[in-house]
Amino acid sequence: DEPAASRAAAVVAIADRLDTLVGCFAIGLFPTGTADPFALRRATLGILRTLAAHGVDLSLAELARLSYGGFTDKKLDLDEDKLVHKVSEFAQERLRGLLSEQWAPDAVRACLAVGHDRPRDLARRVAAVAGLDAETRAKVGEVFKRATNIASQADPGEPAPPPSSAHASELALFEAYRTFSARADDLARDGDYAGLLAEVARIAPAMQQYFLDVFVMDEDLAVRRERLRLMRAISERCSKVAQLELLGA
Repeated sequence: DEPAASRAAAVVAIADRLDTLVGCFAIGLFPTGTADPFALRRATLGILRTLAAHGVDLSLAELARLSYGGFTDKKLDLDEDKLVHKVSEFAQERLRGLLSEQWAPDAVRACLAVGHDRPRDLARRVAAVAGLDAETRAKVGEVFKRATNIASQADPGEPAPPPSSAHASELALFEAYRTFSARADDLARDGDYAGLLAEVARIAPAMQQYFLDVFVMDEDLAVRRERLRLMRAISERCSKVAQLELLGA
């Protein structure tokens, strides 16, 4: 069916479906295989479609907790935190299916890997990633796959600038990072994911050249530490939109 047309009807529709979904999950009534006697998949899709139709930016976890509060005088099998986790996992698969009907599966997969608690925010991120042209997506995905793999070994903290005697590609990437980090933080805060991805695309060529010219895992531990920190800092800012290394996978 079409989602509820009015805002008031949408609130009732979401509350009704949440009551069914959370109530069933709380006493261990989960869909198994093709068996879904309480139509919980349909209820979840109804919630997600209604949120999307009305452009409401709400947290699924907060909604589940509000609904769970209505069952506090009942004997339940799951505590609140476990219930929220179960509902979140269940909603994730429904979101994957819904979004993949409209956008490329790799864009959906990359954005889901960052988080899906706010479906409206997730849809905006997916739309921004899917809006990249194929060449840019491939370039960004490959470069950031390497950066993220390396970043897993990095210490926390902001990277220090390389010495003036460093390779030109290293100096160029650090300057590009300075510009990128300032813009990326502002764009992520404003939810301008298309703008943030444009900044990612701009820094990608500098990273590509850096990997050709510079050996990150230098024998000098101090040099290696700062190079790894740079990879981590770049990767963390990019991961506010999606795990870009999953593009094309």
